[in-house]
Amino acid sequence: MDILSTVDRNKYKKDRVILHSDCNGFYASVECLHNPQLRDKPVAVSGDAENRHGIILAKNEIAKKYNVKTGEAIWQAKQKCPELVTLPPHFELYKRFSKMARRIYSDYTDRIESFGLDEAWLDLTNNIDNDGYKTALEIKNRIKEELGITVIKETAVTGLIARLPGRAHKGTAAYIGELDGIYSPENETADPETGVSHACGHNIQTTALLALAEAFVKTGAMEELDGDLLLMAVPAEENTPTDILERLKAEGKISEDCGKREMMKHHDFDGIDAVIGSHSLEDYPGVKNLVMVNSSCHGQEIYRFEFKGKAAHSTVCPEKGINALNAVVNAINGIQAVREYFPPEESIRVSYNIVEGGHNIGSIVDYAVLDVVAAARSMEGLGWVIKQIIKACENGASMTGCKLEYRMTSRYKPYVVDDSLLEVIKENATKITGCETKTRPHNYFSNDLGDVSQMIPTAQIVYGGCEGDLHSPEFRITDEEDSFVNPARVTASTLIDLLSKDCEKLVKIREGFRK
Repeated sequence: MDILSTVDRNKYKKDRVILHSDCNGFYASVECLHNPQLRDKPVAVSGDAENRHGIILAKNEIAKKYNVKTGEAIWQAKQKCPELVTLPPHFELYKRFSKMARRIYSDYTDRIESFGLDEAWLDLTNNIDNDGYKTALEIKNRIKEELGITVIKETAVTGLIARLPGRAHKGTAAYIGELDGIYSPENETADPETGVSHACGHNIQTTALLALAEAFVKTGAMEELDGDLLLMAVPAEENTPTDILERLKAEGKISEDCGKREMMKHHDFDGIDAVIGSHSLEDYPGVKNLVMVNSSCHGQEIYRFEFKGKAAHSTVCPEKGINALNAVVNAINGIQAVREYFPPEESIRVSYNIVEGGHNIGSIVDYAVLDVVAAARSMEGLGWVIKQIIKACENGASMTGCKLEYRMTSRYKPYVVDDSLLEVIKENATKITGCETKTRPHNYFSNDLGDVSQMIPTAQIVYGGCEGDLHSPEFRITDEEDSFVNPARVTASTLIDLLSKDCEKLVKIREGFRK
């Protein structure tokens, strides 16, 4: 079933400002507003609680802390939270609040597309202000102040999740679109102010995310499916600079070093039975309709080493100083010397960057910083090489008399595809492209999809239609059909396959995971 044929492809080529508003635990929030005595209790709106029939339709934030989930049976929710207050739905009341929210939206745009009673998409492209973030905050505050309802809170700072419910709730499949740009000021897509560009093709993923949302909603496909679809916009798959990460942590905005693990901490992946991701790939010469599935990739860890020496005049009395930059040089030489001992089966990769190495040529450097990234096929191989790197840095500091402090700033676990999910994707891809869909051999990159793949059946589709190396000034999209359309069609077809026929394939994948 090709539901992507309903999507107007041209509109995704324009610069548009689209706001998605989702009222948090809408039914339960409205009930608590009308029953103030319930505001400090775990509350859920559900089916027939007395006869233990039906499912949880919505829950408040207190119930969420007990891991009560939308779509699960009432008796399951009660096992987690015996004090859970369950209420029957009052749809007329919810409709009234939904209309009041829509009146607020209409103050900003007349282009509003409702999805159920609690969600809406707002096209702010022609809004006079045209500042999507500013407008989103204003709408969020107005709904809270005027209606007493919170718009769904952000996840992982800039993440966004939309749930499309099926006619039944026998499983949940998710598609991930990653919200990343790459600093590459010479790339043709670079922002002139920041130098951040689409040199890794993540804009293709987010375009697919929007197209899937429109296609599944406008065709009414979800009304024919037996499970739910989660569309997840996920931030920070790429290596965020350590200084930015640590600033965000100090400000209390994040606690993890990458977007997907931050979302895991928020329980955003709870209840998902399979995850599909995607990524661009530079073209293979002469190959059209290129769609492949990644089999596996390296895990990686990033460490920051701080060398602390002693300042002195560099020509008058250098002997009184302790040169921290010399310690860094010794450490790098030690790392280089270990390379010939790297186990070949682990395909280990090590790279480093001197973040700070002095500012005044007239002074002995008293403080230097070295960032090191190591990647390997397995966590065991990764652990081995990290030990060697730490020893090299400790020895480099010891040789010069420097003090050394170090810490891990980021970690991605190795990605491993789920073989059963891989086969479903390959079957759909072959039908749609008319070409054999191959499994891509192990690769040396790393990303935080690896962390997801260790806990949920996961697969990553890769596609062509691009040329130039990833992360380079030369990277660009050359074939929109291959890069945008075919991967989205394959993803849509696979999701339909997973969520149809009582979610038979999805349930089988979930039950066979890691067995």
